[in-house]
Amino acid sequence: LKDGLILYDRNTDIYVVLYNGKVQSAERTRWTLAHEVGHIMLDHESNGDAEEAEADAFAAQLLMPWFTIKMMGNIRKPSAEHIAKTFGVSITAANNRIMDLKHLFARPSDNDKRIFDAQKKYFTPEQREPFPIEILDRIIVVSNR
Repeated sequence: LKDGLILYDRNTDIYVVLYNGKVQSAERTRWTLAHEVGHIMLDHESNGDAEEAEADAFAAQLLMPWFTIKMMGNIRKPSAEHIAKTFGVSITAANNRIMDLKHLFARPSDNDKRIFDAQKKYFTPEQREPFPIEILDRIIVVSNR
């Protein structure tokens, strides 16, 4: 178990998220859990590079919503430290989010567009599906602490 993984029981329709609590900070644990929830929400059945990128993008949007960061920028340019403290993420995650947002607002790549297409049902107002909050009742989180 590196950071986390998901077990799914078809009989009970329950997901079990396992994460390695011995080697992770609270910020890394939050990221790992958001990443694993991304796999669940995006109906991933494999763990290829594309699925990992989608789960990372989901976690970033869940933990550090672009709109909030953009609005923070209207007050003053948010630093990675400010974003990390505000959203309870690591400095690395905050720096990655800043770079991603600069890249996305400049020119989204084909990969960015594919990731957005996989997630837009949750984030775009004109296509928004209700976030299936009941899925949280079907997730059990387990640590090896």
